[in-house]
Amino acid sequence: VAGPPIFLFVVDTSVTEEELDELKDSLQESLTILPEHALVGLVTFGTMVQVHELGFEECPRAYVFKGDKDVPADKISHLLGLRKPQGGAGQPGKPGQPQAPGQNGMHGVAQAHGRFLLPVSECTMVLDT
Repeated sequence: VAGPPIFLFVVDTSVTEEELDELKDSLQESLTILPEHALVGLVTFGTMVQVHELGFEECPRAYVFKGDKDVPADKISHLLGLRKPQGGAGQPGKPGQPQAPGQNGMHGVAQAHGRFLLPVSECTMVLDT
């Protein structure tokens, strides 16, 4: 069974303040035309890459990665808490080895839901800040 559609906004912040304000308005407007059950996430980049934790509205929170450093996807997934670290030789999770259900794929989406992905109705106020 397919889950709700996911819209991940990836925003280049190395633009002028005026362009950033216009972009913010465009993002807010685009949220109004998305399906109500859609999930939304936000990644911004400039000299640093920031993965925003939208489900933490008390205080803005983001995971920051150096923009000039190459970090493997599995390490990023682990750092974000989306996947357990891959096992060593002969253990499940090693590349080329079968993994048990729930160790990848939709498990990562389930972990991200509520932290990095929010329903459109809940993220509008968070993205206003």
